[in-house]
Amino acid sequence: MSTAIKQTYYKVLRFGILAVLFLPLVYWRDTFSPFEFTKGLVFRVVVEVLFVIWLALALVDKKYRPRVNVVFWLVNAWFLGYLVTSILGVDWSRSFWGTLERMGGFITQLHLWMYFIMLVAMFKTREDWELFFKISIVASFLNSLYALGQKANLGEFILGSGVTRVFGTVGNAALFAGYTLFNFFWALYFLLQPKLSSAWRKFMAVAVILQFATILMTAVRGSIIALLVGLVVVGLFYAFLGDNKKIKKGVLGVVALIVVASFSFWLARNTQTVQNNGFLKRVTDISLQTKTIQTRFWTWQIAWEAFSEKPAFGWGPENFSVGFARHFNPLFFESFGSETFWDRAHNLFLDILASMGLFGFAIYLSMIVVALYTLWKIFKAKGEWRMLSVFAFVILLVYHIHTSFIFDNFPTYLMFFSLLGLLSWVFSQTGLAEEENKDVQHQDKKAEVQKPKTWLVFCGLFIVFLLSFPLLFGPLNTNYTGTRALVASWAKKHQETIADYHAALESGAFSSFEVRHRLASYAYDVAREQKQSKEEIQATLDFAISEVRKNVSEHPLDYLPYLYLGRLLDYKAIYDANAALEAEVALNKAIELNPYYPRIYYEIGQVQIIRDKYQDALATYKKALELNPKVGVSYWYMAVTYSYLKDYKSAVEYVNLAQEHSYVFSNVAEVKQAANFYAEVKDYPKTVVWYKKALELDSKDAQTWASLAAAYKEIGKDDQAVEAAQKAAELDSANYGAEAQRFIESLKR
Repeated sequence: MSTAIKQTYYKVLRFGILAVLFLPLVYWRDTFSPFEFTKGLVFRVVVEVLFVIWLALALVDKKYRPRVNVVFWLVNAWFLGYLVTSILGVDWSRSFWGTLERMGGFITQLHLWMYFIMLVAMFKTREDWELFFKISIVASFLNSLYALGQKANLGEFILGSGVTRVFGTVGNAALFAGYTLFNFFWALYFLLQPKLSSAWRKFMAVAVILQFATILMTAVRGSIIALLVGLVVVGLFYAFLGDNKKIKKGVLGVVALIVVASFSFWLARNTQTVQNNGFLKRVTDISLQTKTIQTRFWTWQIAWEAFSEKPAFGWGPENFSVGFARHFNPLFFESFGSETFWDRAHNLFLDILASMGLFGFAIYLSMIVVALYTLWKIFKAKGEWRMLSVFAFVILLVYHIHTSFIFDNFPTYLMFFSLLGLLSWVFSQTGLAEEENKDVQHQDKKAEVQKPKTWLVFCGLFIVFLLSFPLLFGPLNTNYTGTRALVASWAKKHQETIADYHAALESGAFSSFEVRHRLASYAYDVAREQKQSKEEIQATLDFAISEVRKNVSEHPLDYLPYLYLGRLLDYKAIYDANAALEAEVALNKAIELNPYYPRIYYEIGQVQIIRDKYQDALATYKKALELNPKVGVSYWYMAVTYSYLKDYKSAVEYVNLAQEHSYVFSNVAEVKQAANFYAEVKDYPKTVVWYKKALELDSKDAQTWASLAAAYKEIGKDDQAVEAAQKAAELDSANYGAEAQRFIESLKR
């Protein structure tokens, strides 16, 4: 009876562990961060259930416990190090829960650790591990098929259909490429196995081709470089270690073709052929002047500066954004809409240094060194182990080339720790852990007659159920209901939007942070558009302010909540003058936490203008301008502030400078303001030009036509002045009809 129960538990565990490999396919489009969020939640629940079953089995039978060795202990040390640096970091809450967008944090690492423990405990033969990675390839193959559907533009059935760069069900082209790289090389490994069955060989051949194609379709330069380097390294191993001379020559020919083709395309990067091909243009554009590469270098520099400030234990996992803000490079900000928030260094090693300091980096480096040592030992052993060692080494190499330009997420973490699980098993099989193997051989025979405690399983599952409320149902409700609020806001259903935001934020789950900021953005729109009653606008602002204050309280070292709070209070100051002072206090705190971000200075300047502190506003905008003199909008704000000081000559000078620095006047109110500045200095030809720009944006504004008529009169173009005046009267006869008539008659005198 005990054996039957154990076998049932064993089969459930194996099935569950293998089923996890299909989680990269999971997503739910009706949530914020639909790809990461759903995967993370499902993974946590599945792993908790499996862990309860495994624990009941492992307590009564040692053969279901992991074999311990140096690889195993170092992987465990990594998870422990993650916990230590989370506790010692600047924001324990974020380190523990992670963020909605990434679904990382210690809680995810904890579940990865649980998965790793079960994996090395339950998979203890070569056949086990081959099955594991074959199933992983099947899951990845399905993901690549989905990506192919995106490229083929199959419609709404495929999320992301018609995208230029595919991202599968991972949600990001670079992260999808990283996940696919693992499985591409495992598929290639199996394809080259001489004893592989015919059916599997055919599948692996198709998988290799499809995954190779989808990696290219991501057009991620770092991942493509990693792919080509991996193929070259595999080819060189085969060329120099193989016995068949014809195969060696053929492999060397393929390697040479890859190298020559790669360099040829790069050398021809400026030719018309390459420039006219979107894919080739992107993948060969690796100049230091490329915007993407520039921002990578700036981010790496910031990561190093952040590490230098906290070298021992770092800022804490998931807190890179705090260090990034402290050392922000103003060159990131080019105008509104610039990418100025980075929560990862986009380089694995710098990420670890900044987030976990030398403590975490030493653990990670030790883990990789021991993994390489293990591979070297089995490589020297030759025989059936040699090919495995070559491919495992190549996968490690490719993974670290790829993550030199990006970061990890759940699918790549799953693949990486699965690889380390394999290496832990390999270590225990190759004479590297002889004493440990002896212990296994002499395990307690009494365990064979013991059966797992059913009550323990039920108690564990009940605890999992209780944990599901804060770990699953709360975040799920907050996220889903928050997206309903967003959809309602798009449909201009104000009452429904507010009701959904109230419902979404009741749980106070970790995902509330992002939802509160979504609410704040909605409140800005309501206050700016002025389509609701005064009472509704004030109520919306008050609701958003109260929620964003919670973000400030929960994350006091993050500048973003202070920035959102300052902007909300800025809008509230229209109805309550005292709010302006509160806004300035909040924004000054944001400046303290991110002193080099021009956008915050803009917000402070606007608050100071509301408080009639024009000289202070001018000084604030000058600081923003000094941070990055290339930003056109800074010159525009200087112009507006000079107009409040009645210094229209300076205002005009800064309008000209704004144009010289590529500021686009796309807002009709701004264009009319600029026209007024020129009118004040009696530069009427320019005044005409600006009013005509305003009419290009809004041709039905009677007031603009009337102003244009007056400007035409000043430069002696009476015919045009009459036409403009008549247009104003036509559009708004009640306000401009009589005035236009008097204006036209004055031109005839």
